[in-house]
Amino acid sequence: MTSKPGGEANEDRLRLYLDLRNGKPGHDTIRRVFEAIAPKRLEAVLLEWIGLVCPALGKVIAIDGKSVRGSGSVLRGQRALHVVSAYASEVGLVLGQQRCEEKSNEITAIEALLPSLALTGCIVTIDAMGCQTTIAPQITERKGDYLLNAKDNQPKLAEPIEEYIRVGEQHAGVNLMPSQFETLDKGHGRVETRRCVALSVPDYLPEIKRCPASRALHASRPCARRREK
Repeated sequence: MTSKPGGEANEDRLRLYLDLRNGKPGHDTIRRVFEAIAPKRLEAVLLEWIGLVCPALGKVIAIDGKSVRGSGSVLRGQRALHVVSAYASEVGLVLGQQRCEEKSNEITAIEALLPSLALTGCIVTIDAMGCQTTIAPQITERKGDYLLNAKDNQPKLAEPIEEYIRVGEQHAGVNLMPSQFETLDKGHGRVETRRCVALSVPDYLPEIKRCPASRALHASRPCARRREK
């Protein structure tokens, strides 16, 4: 167990807080301690600690759902475990997780996960599944900002956004001056250039107003691809 060498390396420090009159605990003692700890209680304490240090972990929190590899079995009729995680991308740390039965239940899992996160000053990114009018308010109420993807699952929202950005690109004027930038991505045997366009939220798109504090719309699309040499 990694906790045993960790304890040996920090013995002097641990003696400031623990009575080690019988020496350092061995492998079996450490195992029995972990077996005695209630998993839910340990999770609650861990999430509380993460909430305290979260502001120092970076500004971007990516929320996404993934199936755990090897957790399912066709022979045993066992479905794969699906977990929604909040990931501090700048430091590579998982801030919290919520189990769900399958991908279709990700919305409920995201709503259950958000209250455990300290979002003040952070930008929360979620894929199209999280583009919900019930999720955006939870983020802003916790003093966070959001970047959500509107796709075919929200046609009343996605279609007017696409049309507005198309007009903005073709007829950029004083009120429709888009901000643009390009990225170059190399990998998987190809080189891809992507262009991102951003515009301020107009007043005449009522569906967007259902997402509180919406300030900008953006579209990202590939504009050039070639095979990597």
